Amino acid sequence: MKMMFAGAAIAAFAVGTAQGAISISMPERQVMANGMLSDGMPLEDMKLFGTDGDFDQSAGVAMTGDGQLISALAAQDTSIGLFEASGEGLASATVSAFGEMADASATTRIGLVITSDEAFKIDLGYDLGALVTSGSTANSTLSLVDLSNEMEVFGASSGGGNDQLIMGAVSIDLAAGQYYFSIVAETSYDAGAAMSLASAASADFSFDLTIIPTPASAALMGLGLMAATRRGR
Repeated sequence: MKMMFAGAAIAAFAVGTAQGAISISMPERQVMANGMLSDGMPLEDMKLFGTDGDFDQSAGVAMTGDGQLISALAAQDTSIGLFEASGEGLASATVSAFGEMADASATTRIGLVITSDEAFKIDLGYDLGALVTSGSTANSTLSLVDLSNEMEVFGASSGGGNDQLIMGAVSIDLAAGQYYFSIVAETSYDAGAAMSLASAASADFSFDLTIIPTPASAALMGLGLMAATRRGR
């Protein structure tokens, strides 16, 4: 599956080492909320964003008519540093249609590209949650893909079940190259109900990157420490 990035500009945060560099760029950020009353009246608030390092944004819709209430909210908060990135996303939808068909949905999406010309390690922690009620769907997913072959290196999901919370932490050694990290929270409600019902999805993550020294660079570091010790004497 080809990766499509929203936005033309990509801001990169890079750090160099004796042998190479790591960079983290953010090509894709999206918060979207929409809804439709049973009479077909739609309302949408969709935002696609560029690429500065820290980001905090939300989108929301609320609709009323003929005894119906539709609301949806998507929110996102992201931070990128030299060796680390973190973020959290929330999507929620509420429908009170009193027997009439109506729908609401919300999505928040974060996409990062990690590039390194040396082998490196990623230490990744995540919380993926989903709350589902009758007539609704909710799911949170996380994926790390090797862009050289478009194969998934690691993935996790809340599973779409009711009141799910999946928490985890992994440490993965990766070869030099380019990788696409994405985390998505999405929910929708598509049913009539005699009461107000809600669904929600949440997705939080943080990771740290560490260059894995090659034998040659490790030897050079050892020689440098020896030389510094001798000078100190």
